[in-house]
Amino acid sequence: MSPHRKVVFYCTDSDGNPDVESMWTIPRADGYELDNIPFITRGYACGDVVSAEPEADGMLRCTGLVRASGHSTVQLLVTHPSDIPRIREELKRRGCDTEFGHGLLAIDIPPEVPYASLKDYFEEGHRTGVFDYQEACLGFR
Repeated sequence: MSPHRKVVFYCTDSDGNPDVESMWTIPRADGYELDNIPFITRGYACGDVVSAEPEADGMLRCTGLVRASGHSTVQLLVTHPSDIPRIREELKRRGCDTEFGHGLLAIDIPPEVPYASLKDYFEEGHRTGVFDYQEACLGFR
């Protein structure tokens, strides 16, 4: 049996409309450690530990951040889906993990990866129309 538990995050989409994202977590003594990269939720990153309370239906709902991991999350909306494998490979080469879903590419940036060079990459991709990006959680701040 998997030790993972789903935790639901209530958030807003890029237009400010209410949205919901569920993420896999690993129960820890002080909360639930995020075990995947947020696609639409802002303010959280892989490895963060969150608090959660059960809802009436038994699902766990995130109630806040307990401990930050130092990881960062950037979310890309790629203009041409055919570019996704190339972008993922480039980010992997730079030391980042990625997940694709919901039409978005979610990027986990570990604390040891310098953000400045990635920021230049994100700005160039945006400037050239390859993708739009959102800095959903900057763990180094």
